[in-house]
Amino acid sequence: MVAIAVGLAPAAGGQAEASTVEVSSTTLLAVRPDVRLGEVRSAVPIVELVGLSAQGFEVPAVDDLKLRVSGWGRVDAVEGRDLAGDLEFAFLQGRLFDRRLSLTMGRHLVSGGAARLTQLDGASADVRIGRGLGVSAFGGVPVVPRFAVAKGDLAYGGRVYYRALIDTEVGVSYAHTLDHGLTARQDAGLDARVRLMRGLVVSGYGLWSLAEQRLAEIDIGPTWMATPDVQARVEYRRTAPDLFLPRRSIFSVFAEMQRDEVGGDVSWQLNRWANLFADYFSLWTGDGRGDDASARATFRSDPAARAQFGVQARVFRVPVNGYVQGRVFGSYRAMNKVTVSLDLDGYQFTQAINGARSTFTGALTGSYNFLPGWLAVVSASGGTTVLLQTRYELFAKLVFNYPTTTSGLTP
Repeated sequence: MVAIAVGLAPAAGGQAEASTVEVSSTTLLAVRPDVRLGEVRSAVPIVELVGLSAQGFEVPAVDDLKLRVSGWGRVDAVEGRDLAGDLEFAFLQGRLFDRRLSLTMGRHLVSGGAARLTQLDGASADVRIGRGLGVSAFGGVPVVPRFAVAKGDLAYGGRVYYRALIDTEVGVSYAHTLDHGLTARQDAGLDARVRLMRGLVVSGYGLWSLAEQRLAEIDIGPTWMATPDVQARVEYRRTAPDLFLPRRSIFSVFAEMQRDEVGGDVSWQLNRWANLFADYFSLWTGDGRGDDASARATFRSDPAARAQFGVQARVFRVPVNGYVQGRVFGSYRAMNKVTVSLDLDGYQFTQAINGARSTFTGALTGSYNFLPGWLAVVSASGGTTVLLQTRYELFAKLVFNYPTTTSGLTP
């Protein structure tokens, strides 16, 4: 695998000195067995990822102008087929009227409120009216990423919000998606984040399906920062997995109608060298009650984190199956040039999957900053899984990254 990221400066005198343009190209090459129609053959897929990012150009009446384009293409080097590709992002973004209006046009992600996280070919805008009041709106055609399910052919919606403080905000939102003229999704949302006192914040999010007349999602709970080193959170979450899919999708018939979780987590920074984290959630699904608990401890040798080490454990159990996970990981950086990392991960399942009840994988990675802006990475991984008796992979990556400004200096 080869990755190259090159920063290019615009023509001298063409733009402001703060302008930056970055062009990236990543080539992925793999050799692996591929099972098709019961036969095993060798596949050599080549994937090319390209990207362009430009920002900081001076345009009259427009602030914070930004352009971003990224996409990928794939072909099998042996057979010369399996041609595929997709455009992930292609949008222009800027702020107008003394930054009161933020406008984005093209293929981009829309988030917040009932919009959830929607990829869209269209436009979105956010207007700060004043005194903490704001309105956002979006509209366009939902994007169907490769290997995903079509979500409709028209989507629009908006959100009205009031922001009293940086950590206190309330919003009401609406989202509607049409598929061939029929409603694929129609939701109303309410979200809030309120600081009750110093160190204590309560946040919540609810989504009601107007089309199905039932709750689609709710997530609510307080977060308490007891001290600068200790933070705890309690949470209740309910989701309707079938409502994450379009109403016309056949897959919605097989999805769960309700999933409830209640629990919390705590994080404790013991000192500059050690951090502890633990969480527990009790689950209720259509199959019955379950448990999900995990714990993680990480340590580092010094403030620069030249050496890091960690252990992690997780127990997940539901009536249909469950597993116990154990993981050990660590890394060491020498002379700010060479870094070596090791990751060992194992699972023990309650019920056998494909006749196997355990999996184990390991990965060893080394990286070397051999020149300014250049990074070489070699990694080897392997193990056994419930899908494959043996699995191994070896890849290399070469990265060059040198972003520049119109002044010719690296920012």
